[in-house]
Amino acid sequence: MEEKKLVEEEIIETVEKQEGEKNNRSTIIYTLVIVLIFAAFGGAVFYNKVIHKNKEKNKVFQKNDYGAKSEEDFEENFIELAKYKGLKVELTQQMFDEYVESDTVSYEPAEREAKDGDQVEFNLTGYIDGEKVADLTMKEQEVTVGEDTDGPFKSISDAVKGKKDGDVVENVEGINPAEISEDGTDYSGKKVTFNVKVVTVSQKVVEKITDKWVKEEFEEEYGWTTTKDYYDYIKEEVKNEGISNVWQQVVDGSVLKKFPDDAYARIIEEVDADYNYAASEWGMELDEYLELMQMTQDDLEKEYENELTSEMAAWLIAYKEDLLNVSDADVNQWWENSYEEYGYESVDEMKENYEEDEIKRAIILERAADFVYKNAVVKISYKEPK
Repeated sequence: MEEKKLVEEEIIETVEKQEGEKNNRSTIIYTLVIVLIFAAFGGAVFYNKVIHKNKEKNKVFQKNDYGAKSEEDFEENFIELAKYKGLKVELTQQMFDEYVESDTVSYEPAEREAKDGDQVEFNLTGYIDGEKVADLTMKEQEVTVGEDTDGPFKSISDAVKGKKDGDVVENVEGINPAEISEDGTDYSGKKVTFNVKVVTVSQKVVEKITDKWVKEEFEEEYGWTTTKDYYDYIKEEVKNEGISNVWQQVVDGSVLKKFPDDAYARIIEEVDADYNYAASEWGMELDEYLELMQMTQDDLEKEYENELTSEMAAWLIAYKEDLLNVSDADVNQWWENSYEEYGYESVDEMKENYEEDEIKRAIILERAADFVYKNAVVKISYKEPK
């Protein structure tokens, strides 16, 4: 009996041990399954968060007009983007005052001799051996007496001081013919003299900014009725100049590595169209206008590059900062906000001159520039009048 009991206990112990091992194996298998499930889930999360997101971002990226396939491709082969966060810009008193002066300063006939601060309209005539030279003749030009001007206008400013309407100052010294010549003729070795005739002397008149003045000048068109309304506008103009300044830092610091053919051709067409329009406003051919503006072909090409750099930098920043999504509502709002500013009578009239793609590029540029400004270190050093 005792032997039988020992055998039974041994059997029970063996069974319990086997059951324990079975349970342990089940636990291990269960744990491994859980680990595999979470590993698969984690992989799915990683795919959705990283791989899939990057693929989707690259799909968005490939909607650009420049031929780049990804952000890496764009930055490696197309453009080296300058730093665009933490830039510095100052909004100065001079900036503020210049906007105010453009509205409040005018000139009225003085009917007296010219003194510092007066504006003088003059005609300049160049002579060689007593013979008038058309290339060295300027008419209906203006100079402000006493201003710190450079070149020939400094000599002219000094010459007309103390003179009145109709006076002629002969043999004005300090004028370099090369700075007057329109066709670039070399007058070295020749005796050139200049006479200046005073056409009119005008004195500066400065309006005092009051609620009454604001209402008279701006209520009908803009609805402004107080000096606060006016100064709010000036502050906005100064801010816009600050945005332009800080954006130019981005453009100047960025480097184009590749000029995408289609985009570059479009930029050339747009810039040339602007200059052709300006020339037509003056009744000139493009070549004449560029000569008047003292612009060379090299200057034009630099402007093409500047515009292309600006556009591509804006696109890349907008991509990086998730600003690329321009909806139909955004475009329509831009039309409504901008047509008057651009001199059109209606949105429909403006649409006749601009394509929707142009407006989307303009919106992206505005967004990028605004982002750079909002992330800049802005110093406001001007003081608003009390």
